[in-house]
Amino acid sequence: MVTYDDGGDTSPSSGSGFLSRLFSTHHKTIGLQYLWLALASVLVGMVLSALLRLHATWPDRAIPFLASMESTPERFAAMRLLHGSLMVFFVLTAAPQLGFGNYLLPLQIGAEEMAFPSLNLLSFWMTVGSLVGMTASFFLPLANGINVWLASASLFSLAALFSALNFATTTIEMRAKGMTLPRMPVTVWAWFLNAILSMLVFSVLLAGCAAPNPAKPTDAALNSMPSQSLAVAMVAPVGNPTLDIRNVHLSNDDPGSEVLDNLPVVDEFGQWIPAEYPGKIKSLDQLKSKW
Repeated sequence: MVTYDDGGDTSPSSGSGFLSRLFSTHHKTIGLQYLWLALASVLVGMVLSALLRLHATWPDRAIPFLASMESTPERFAAMRLLHGSLMVFFVLTAAPQLGFGNYLLPLQIGAEEMAFPSLNLLSFWMTVGSLVGMTASFFLPLANGINVWLASASLFSLAALFSALNFATTTIEMRAKGMTLPRMPVTVWAWFLNAILSMLVFSVLLAGCAAPNPAKPTDAALNSMPSQSLAVAMVAPVGNPTLDIRNVHLSNDDPGSEVLDNLPVVDEFGQWIPAEYPGKIKSLDQLKSKW
């Protein structure tokens, strides 16, 4: 049994300076960087979760700590989107697969390093760039913010594809002599199968985020809507127009009421109204009576 690991925590070709470790291609260093990134994301995500619940309790008040920003349904939806993005992309995906996987996979199969160390480093910094972009999209106007979010999601998907290729190649080609597939630890099997699934999933997500979106309404289409106050929020990559009943003031004889047909609607707490009530909504009172 090995009881001494000489220099196991440092890369033989890297120095001990801050920049050397920051841009190191050593698998342990990159794994720890992913874990620190996930820890920072989960802390921010927890704060956003608390703010969402506070705002849902007092919907007429400004979002805590963000009083300088407009308190609109669009901003609330953008905060929810940022919270979900942080937790799904940078916590649930980055921590178990990219963090622990980078650190432990070569050790458990007897490899000195990942198959593509430089690609591993590139994937990490692409993930950091994606985190910066998704966070910045929250503070931008909605028309620009959704485009920044889509670009950031595309960047993360590409980084995830690079990492998945790296994991799969390392597992297949870098195993120690005598370690056949049936002898691999169950954690290695988990990272290997997850890498294969990631190549399937993130390739589709990359195509969906990077492709032009014909469903996104244009500014001219939004301005032509005859309702007096119509709140539109791009809260998903498909660009769903979201109607907030607090900002709709239509009368029964409003000639433009048909624009409400088949639009998804949210209540004052940002919750989707059930799909079984699409109907022809002619007024706010009618909407409330059906809901």
